[in-house]
Amino acid sequence: VGGNKVKKGDVLILTPKSEHGKEAISCRGCVVKVKYLQPGKFCVEHYGQAWRWINEYNDEDFDWEYKETRDNLLDRTEALAMKRAIGHPTDLLGNNMETPKERVERWNFEINN
Repeated sequence: VGGNKVKKGDVLILTPKSEHGKEAISCRGCVVKVKYLQPGKFCVEHYGQAWRWINEYNDEDFDWEYKETRDNLLDRTEALAMKRAIGHPTDLLGNNMETPKERVERWNFEINN
């Protein structure tokens, strides 16, 4: 959950930790919006449906993460998968890598100059 403080209006993704959490997510979905704050806990709403209080730390029913953070990670992962699928050489972090052909061309250039 990091060092960020939850703010009113934040959109979160809930991950169930208990049977109660699994049931709640299967009925109402995992995307919620923070509605109210109290010390150590916050109230979230399942977009016009039910609401629930979640402890900011060590909630017994849910883990949570910021939707924006999760989406950025997924976007990066999907972009890397797409690059690999079309043969674009990248390392595990998505950094461009030299292709074997480029490496031979570089070696030839270095030898001849």
